Amino acid sequence: MRIYRLTAVAALFSALGALSAGPEIYDPLEAFKRANSLSERPTTETVVAGRVTEKARFAYQNGLLVRTDYLTAKNEPAGHTVFEYENSVLKTERLYDAAGNLTEEIQYKYRSGRLEKSLVHDIRGNAKIEWQYTYDKSGALVAGKRLLAGKLTESFKLTMTPGSSTQNIYNAKGELTSKVESVYENGLLQSRMKTGLVGARFAQYRYNAKKQLIEIIYHDTVRGEKVLVKKHQFDYSLNTEPAKTALKN
Repeated sequence: MRIYRLTAVAALFSALGALSAGPEIYDPLEAFKRANSLSERPTTETVVAGRVTEKARFAYQNGLLVRTDYLTAKNEPAGHTVFEYENSVLKTERLYDAAGNLTEEIQYKYRSGRLEKSLVHDIRGNAKIEWQYTYDKSGALVAGKRLLAGKLTESFKLTMTPGSSTQNIYNAKGELTSKVESVYENGLLQSRMKTGLVGARFAQYRYNAKKQLIEIIYHDTVRGEKVLVKKHQFDYSLNTEPAKTALKN
């Protein structure tokens, strides 16, 4: 689950730009935030938005993503995120600005092996956001709600079908405000479209022969026409890190 970024550069890496820790935002690195045996992993993510090109670099330990560094077009530091685990389970994310100041902290709470809550603390704005998640009897995510200072601000319902999913997003009054529709093929996400009161954003996902995600292309719909917003491109390398003891931060 990808969280919004507080720095201008890191904001480019947000998939749909939503201010939440909800699952309406697809995280292409989620497989590397849990125990895995993948032999290759992304080392960089390059984002091209108009004439602006930014980059993120990823660091791993025991196959788990432990740090993301954000770089400006001039290759200057623009902040970083640190990921902390316990028994290979993601527990905390901390986002720092270019000066090394903590700006956001996210804590993940689990029950029976499932994510129960995401606690987001915006240090600068002193806002405390809580996401709560609901699952069906089979363990599939079906709903969630967003609380700010204990008050409901947003909720969603998720419906999965073979080859697709639909997520309806509601405001505090229970009114439908947006919808995210996803299409899958052979288990791989092919496209996502988020529609709302102010337009639509479309994301297309491209893979290489190894079924690794190599590019995400985003378009906005303006007066019925698609307008290119940005592209995310991923580079991979073999896992060559030496064996280490079990990670626990």
